Order: sequence, then C-alpha cells, then structure tokens
Amino acid sequence: MFNIIISCVYILFLVLVNLYAIQKERELLNCKGFTIERQCDEKNSSYFKNALPSNTDTKTMLEEKLINLVSINDNNAYWRKCFILATVISIFAKLFCNISVNGFIALHIVTVGILYFYHNFIDFHINKIAINIAKEIVTRLRKLD
Repeated sequence: MFNIIISCVYILFLVLVNLYAIQKERELLNCKGFTIERQCDEKNSSYFKNALPSNTDTKTMLEEKLINLVSINDNNAYWRKCFILATVISIFAKLFCNISVNGFIALHIVTVGILYFYHNFIDFHINKIAINIAKEIVTRLRKLD
C-alpha cells in the first residue's frame, strides 16, 4: 500500500514539474499559446534579447552583445530540459520495455542525473572555455584601437 502511495505521489510530482518546465521553456522561447501553427519567436526570445545587433549600436555595444551571445548558456536552467527529456525517455521505456512503475521511477531519477551531469560537464569543459576565449578576443580587439 505504501509503495502505491509513493508511486502515485512521484507520478503526480512528475506531471506537475513537467508542466512547469515546459511552460518556462516556452516563455524563454517567447511562445504564445499551444497551437499546431508556429507561435514561438526564438530570435526575440530571452536567449537572444541582449545579443541582437541594431544599426545604432556602437563598437563597444557590439562587443558586449558578442559576449552576451557566447554566454547564452550562463542563465540556462539545464534541470528543466533534463527533466523533460528524462520523462520522455522513461515513458518510451515503460511503453516498449514493459518496466514496472518502480522501474519507471528509478529510470527517471537515474536519467535526470545522467543528463544533468552531461549538460554540466559540457558547460564547464566546453562552454566556459569558449566564453573565456571570446572575452579574450574582445579584450584584444579593444586594445587594437
């Protein structure tokens, strides 16, 4: 009985967190509503709002926008993407591999952990280095003036 209650609570938690995560990701992409037609404006989303160049930008402003563009992942909530993807993977495993509810929950928890570790590994070992290199290039460009 206790096992059934824990399973139900986790499934409810899974549904609520996924709904929250999907809604937040859609907000970041500047999406309006849930329809079949395209309703997201990625170019004007939160990811790029401080990076889009305009005709009135100065050289310094363009340099800062370049730094903002390569730093796009700094304010990214990886856990949401990992949670959503882990849910999809776990659902497919449940449907096609006929795993138990406890197996589903364990698979989901492990998959979230693996995906989150992977994203943070890539962020730390690749993205941070790219950001530092871009900042160094901008610093050197400023010294050329």
